[in-house]
Amino acid sequence: MGYGDKENQIKLMYEQMGQVEEFYKIKPELTSSQLILMSSFNRLSQERNTEGGAPLKIRDKDIHYYQSCNGSHGYAPDLFVIAIREIDQEYITLRCEEIKRKTKGK
Repeated sequence: MGYGDKENQIKLMYEQMGQVEEFYKIKPELTSSQLILMSSFNRLSQERNTEGGAPLKIRDKDIHYYQSCNGSHGYAPDLFVIAIREIDQEYITLRCEEIKRKTKGK
């Protein structure tokens, strides 16, 4: 699973120390089901609304529409919705913390 710039920065740090193998040992690996779930979340997240740069939660109607078009990828429909909501809440928390750090540093 990728984390964009942060992952690349950490990987570069390990490469510079000559310990890239260690990077791959500590990097979490997701199962195929988890990867599909994260892919679904990323797709839904692309269309989310924001307010002042901060992400708003993914709307339930968007999750249900996604399910009607793409299914729940082997998850029970209600568990799929719960999982997307949980991932979304964690994403919002981390993203808002990142925004606070950036604005505090200015």
